[in-house]
Amino acid sequence: MKLHRTEATGARRRSRRAGPVLAALVAVAALAGCSGGAEPPPNAPSGTVSVPAPDIDPCGVVTHEEAEAAYGSALSPGAAVAEGDGVVCRYPAAIGLGSVSIFVYEEPEWDIIRTSYESRAGSNFHDLDGLGDAAFTDGIDVFVRVGATVVKFSMSGPFADQGARALTLAQSAGL
Repeated sequence: MKLHRTEATGARRRSRRAGPVLAALVAVAALAGCSGGAEPPPNAPSGTVSVPAPDIDPCGVVTHEEAEAAYGSALSPGAAVAEGDGVVCRYPAAIGLGSVSIFVYEEPEWDIIRTSYESRAGSNFHDLDGLGDAAFTDGIDVFVRVGATVVKFSMSGPFADQGARALTLAQSAGL
């Protein structure tokens, strides 16, 4: 259908007027959302979950030298970053790909995560004595419970014995 000049001009005018009106509506809606309007009902979910910060500093669990000894070669200094519901300290390999990671998070349901890893790891799963309040390995990583805090020791790199290296690291932590 071909528009007559007056119909096309009218459509253009309507679209020009709609732009500022739409922008004003968006601005009003945004301000209304930030104005602190009505309070949610007392039992309404807040939309965010508050996870307590772990009491253990992941970069203070082992020294840089202990991390390098377990890894088997030079590592760059560790840096802590928030990840998921915890904090991880990563020591990246100084050359090539790979790293040592120490992840610390609060987990009051130790038995649930232990059972989950045991079912996935099969014969590679082992409880470990002498580490924290309880510990296990899935053959790759080592998990140590200290109170309600879990410390996970991980290695990645060009080696096949990452589980043994993670265990060496966990043992050097003295948890």
